[in-house]
Amino acid sequence: MGAGFVAHVDGSYSETGDLRIGGPVLTRTLREQARASDDPEVQALADLRNRLPNTASRNWSVAGALAWIGDEDDFGVAVTRLNTLYGVPVRFAIAPGEEAEEVRIDAAQTRVDARAGIKLGGPFDKFSARFGFADYEHAELEDTGEVGTRFLSRGLETRLELAQSEGSLLGAKWKGATGAQVLVRNFNVIGEEAFLPENKTVGLGLFTLQELDFGKFKAEASLRYEHNRISARVDDFRGAPVDIGRYFNGVSGSIGGSYEVVAGWRVGVNLSRTARAPAAEELLPNGPHAGTQAFEIGDPTLGLEKALGAELVLRGSGEGYRFESSFYVTRFSDYVNDVRTGDIEDGLPVFQYGAADARYYGIEAQGEVDLAHVHGVTVSLDALADYVNAQLLDGLGPVPRIPPFRTLGGVTAKAARAEGGSRWSTARRSAAPPCWRRRPTASPRSISRPSIVRSPTIRA
Repeated sequence: MGAGFVAHVDGSYSETGDLRIGGPVLTRTLREQARASDDPEVQALADLRNRLPNTASRNWSVAGALAWIGDEDDFGVAVTRLNTLYGVPVRFAIAPGEEAEEVRIDAAQTRVDARAGIKLGGPFDKFSARFGFADYEHAELEDTGEVGTRFLSRGLETRLELAQSEGSLLGAKWKGATGAQVLVRNFNVIGEEAFLPENKTVGLGLFTLQELDFGKFKAEASLRYEHNRISARVDDFRGAPVDIGRYFNGVSGSIGGSYEVVAGWRVGVNLSRTARAPAAEELLPNGPHAGTQAFEIGDPTLGLEKALGAELVLRGSGEGYRFESSFYVTRFSDYVNDVRTGDIEDGLPVFQYGAADARYYGIEAQGEVDLAHVHGVTVSLDALADYVNAQLLDGLGPVPRIPPFRTLGGVTAKAARAEGGSRWSTARRSAAPPCWRRRPTASPRSISRPSIVRSPTIRA
């Protein structure tokens, strides 16, 4: 294009059928209940196997970007359009009077991103700005294809950052960055089964990150202040007015250091304190949510979710390989989670949001190694394994939806314009807290064979 301008266009399309699961759809207990039913349609559910109904999907996306890159400054803008249609696994009706819905989600998003970087000189090396706007909508489609509930979300985010020029402090090389972040989101759910009132979230964050490099030893510290406001004011939501305004002020920080034990290998320790404001989806819901197949009830009195954490890290890399492992412990105060009450509302199990103390500890290891280089193609092997023990305290049991152990791996062949391979993943069966009144989730396994073809970039 000339004069430092760069343009890029890409797109993707994928379509899948119902998922293969390699066995019965229902658990053994539910199969026995189905066979004992007097209803022939319910009895037939016991024989469902190999394919999970209503899990087909279709996705497409297109994106375009234009940027100007100078010797020290740069500007760019990108526009992305995404559309996806997918089914939600059916919650089959076993008991009389229950209704099984085959809900599909039709989602679309248009996103605009812009960025700028300006060289400054003096005490500050560079000013960077990023702006993002997203217009998102999805509809929950009934069995008949009619729209049951629509979700509308519009949000914008701006991030401004000043990077310091490299200096010296305490005999070390000193660099860092300081900035601000603003988030505004309007969210609305429309329809007879709207589970959330129209609401608005406004967030402001101020942050700084500082690094000291002594050579073999490196240290860093960060500090972040966040102010969040969540409000909902409607005249009629499920037969009653809503007038809620919550304000949250949280301070998070971390400090850490690493030491190079041998060339290319470092061991480090990080300590952190975080504070998270609850989301509107945790404070405000009160209704049936077909996407999660639950009747969700929020808690508008929730406070900040706070956590203290420690992490031990080992990293290493060299010619044709990289490795990283970590062990971590995190103690949560007022950990936000949803608990199954045991009640049924609108044919769905009721889940109530609340807060409880929790504790996580775990270990993770991942690595990648190049196996061969043949005619411009690099064949590599990668693997990841992690274990986490996540418990709600005071005898409430394990944190739901978290597999305690999982493994992932793959073999990939990469060239300049194409990439392909095979990937596999497994997870150990996960338990649920007693208050959920549900069975553990069996160990899942999956295999995929992704491939990518890259389009050329048009540049000067």
